Amino acid sequence: MKSTTKTLIILGIISVLYFVLFIPANNTGAKDVNMIAVFNIDEYAQYPHAIGMLVPGDTLIKTLRNFFIYGHYFYGFPFYFWSAIALLPSLIFTGASWSSQTALNMLLMRQIVNVLPMIVAVLLLVWIQTRYRRWWLATGLFVLLLSMPVVVGNDLWWHPDSLAMLSVVVTLLFLDLDQQRFGRYFLIAAAACGVAIGIKYEGVFFGLAIPIYLVWGALAHKISWKRMIGMAAAFVGIMLAALVISNPLLLLPQERAEIIHYQIWQYQQTTGGIIVASKQAFFRLGVYPESFRNGYGELAFMLLGMAGMVLGFLRPQRRVITVMMLAFVVPQFITTNNAAGLRLYYFIPVTMLLLSNLANFFPEANETMTWPQWVRKVLPWVSVVVGVAAVVQFGIFAVNDAKQITSQIHREETSTSISFYEQIDPSILERIVLNRKLVILRDWQMYIPEKPAWRIEIDWNNITNDTITQIKPDVIVLDQANVKLFTGPDALQQAADVNQMKQWQAFYGAAASDQLPGYKMVLDNKTGVVLVKDELYQQFLQP
Repeated sequence: MKSTTKTLIILGIISVLYFVLFIPANNTGAKDVNMIAVFNIDEYAQYPHAIGMLVPGDTLIKTLRNFFIYGHYFYGFPFYFWSAIALLPSLIFTGASWSSQTALNMLLMRQIVNVLPMIVAVLLLVWIQTRYRRWWLATGLFVLLLSMPVVVGNDLWWHPDSLAMLSVVVTLLFLDLDQQRFGRYFLIAAAACGVAIGIKYEGVFFGLAIPIYLVWGALAHKISWKRMIGMAAAFVGIMLAALVISNPLLLLPQERAEIIHYQIWQYQQTTGGIIVASKQAFFRLGVYPESFRNGYGELAFMLLGMAGMVLGFLRPQRRVITVMMLAFVVPQFITTNNAAGLRLYYFIPVTMLLLSNLANFFPEANETMTWPQWVRKVLPWVSVVVGVAAVVQFGIFAVNDAKQITSQIHREETSTSISFYEQIDPSILERIVLNRKLVILRDWQMYIPEKPAWRIEIDWNNITNDTITQIKPDVIVLDQANVKLFTGPDALQQAADVNQMKQWQAFYGAAASDQLPGYKMVLDNKTGVVLVKDELYQQFLQP
């Protein structure tokens, strides 16, 4: 059996096992739509748009409109297109009730939109670095990269980051295959880069890599300067064409304006903060954040990845692709590190590419090395040290992964929000019986299921007095964490928007002190706060 065939079989088996591993955990937290918000507000915001894509209209035109005009323009059409594809088994096998199969729908999207693309991305990245020539090296790197706790966490929800990572790796794959021949692989890389931009910006970070690739090719006399300019134009043209083709709504003026509006809004939130402003970089001199260590590995391990990138540059066969990775990683890291709305999973492309270079410590025996003789003698011993470090780091990863997956499996049982609802349902909510629907306004973190007698409302921008005026809720259910956040002594000093924070303070301060006009506080504990309209309190709840 050929080495590559053996490697493929092993990686295929591991991939299937890895995919199956997440099914129990990803089958939780979505018994109904409102439960999704308790565990992840992004999934809750995205869900109705994905469902709406597959709702048939009265005519073919309306059906197509539902599919393409998905309405949630924070992320590109490829993400929602693949999400709709993931929902097809539910549509086919559960019939007319498919849209109400919330748990099944979320399971399908988490598995097919997140877990599967991440597996494929890592398979391709490992091939770039190892060509699958040695099964043990490819297998070890594959398992190590997929076991990073942040990657595991990213596999436990439904979001575009796995697809974004896949598009980045595909771009690098075709640049590697091209090897500065500037042929069809280079143009395919341009298309992949356009799709990467269209999913979630990631293709933008090739803005340094591609010029380097082109100029390097010209300086190395692999392409003339004149042809280099032509290929640069071709890359940009194909990249833009792929961006538009993968996001066809850019062709419609009204939808294009909406897309631009949401992207500007998202950029402002990312750079300036959403609620609390961040005025310092995540990584600072002399500081290795504990959350990053837990999610991605020890500092020493990251330094090994950097050393592996240096070795990749010294290996003639790996030089071009190593420089391309570095040229992508640098702007991506700088941008992410200084983002006010930073999330830890934003660093996945950086760490994936960086740590994949650990493979460079295990070069082929017949490779022509450019480093000194003494380095070649020491390298085998260094390889042993790197191998041992990788095993130790994997062990640390595995412990954290097990805790994370176990916690996810049991999250409905341990959720304080769900427990809070189970407490207030019989003691408060069910006691209020009206000849109309009971209007319940909740912080999105607080679980209240849909019931025929209830109308559940949330305010995406968090509740203010204006929200109360507009919705006129009968019951208000607040998250205690929000109360503390908006009424804390440093709230105004830390606010991303001081005027908005003042509005939140006015409402949450009055609610927490039982001074909200027209409402009576009926419960205040470490999880939440419940207020009821005065007249309903007097009619149904007053002792």
